[in-house]
Amino acid sequence: MSKVEIGTKANEAFAVGYYTRAVELYEQLLSLAHESNDRQAEADTLGNLGNAYASLGKIYQAIDLYNQAISVSREIGDRKVESNALGNLALIYLDKGEIKKAIELFEEALAIAQEIGDKQGEANRLSNLGNAYAILGHYEQAIQLYEKALSLTETLGDIKGAAITYHNLGNIHSVMGNTQSAHKLYEKTLDKSRLVGDRFSEGAILHSLGNLFSKQARFKDAEMAYLESLNVGEKINNRNHLAQVYHSLGNLYSKDRNRFKEAEDAYQKSIEIGEKINNRNHLAQVYHSLGNLYSKDRNRFKEAEDAYQKSIELKK
Repeated sequence: MSKVEIGTKANEAFAVGYYTRAVELYEQLLSLAHESNDRQAEADTLGNLGNAYASLGKIYQAIDLYNQAISVSREIGDRKVESNALGNLALIYLDKGEIKKAIELFEEALAIAQEIGDKQGEANRLSNLGNAYAILGHYEQAIQLYEKALSLTETLGDIKGAAITYHNLGNIHSVMGNTQSAHKLYEKTLDKSRLVGDRFSEGAILHSLGNLFSKQARFKDAEMAYLESLNVGEKINNRNHLAQVYHSLGNLYSKDRNRFKEAEDAYQKSIEIGEKINNRNHLAQVYHSLGNLYSKDRNRFKEAEDAYQKSIELKK
């Protein structure tokens, strides 16, 4: 295969959640870039490889690759690749809970995007910064950042980007207990995602709607939203999404003692998919939930203990 063909197949594998396959293909591209001393291809591929490892939950490999991408992009003067790598590195630290470090990196990436006139990158960084401040509980600051991001995405005619930011705003209002506002924002996001045929966002929003309904004890509505989200995920073969929604569905069923078996089945499906995509962080969370489920049954305390132990091992 040519470099272009390998790159196309790698991107396609990544898009549908075949992260291990994406890693294999990106590593082939990286070797070819080294052989031909193609520094631009090296910088681009290091960033993509970092994304694939991050999606597998292999954060330390991802951090190393993003730092390499930053170093190479600085050597060749590619500010856009540098900004993207900084932003992706910030996402890793955000997931690790190192929020202040993430904010520093997001701000550095944002400054570069503004300097080079990358409006799309600027909108992305503003939205990501909003996420970071939301985690810190600085909701008003987060909302201001989301609104700035929305202004840019709407100016750019970026309906998909606007949908993602409306989704983030919905999450903020959900956390703040403004369930009616959250519901309206999620519905608006759903309409925009369907308008542009963005099935990935559609599935994610349906998942968020399910979480909102679950929080409101609207369990039938939550179940319907989760099942619809699963249907979307199956159509586009988004395995990472499917693993997450099955986990949420298991959590929903676990609230009803009469649906213990359905909860167990949903967790097991989530684990099965998580193992196929080798997402250790996700697996650790699901095994912990499975332990919680088994601990409700005195006859299954040993299974609960095993599940908790498995969760601990996966976090190492």
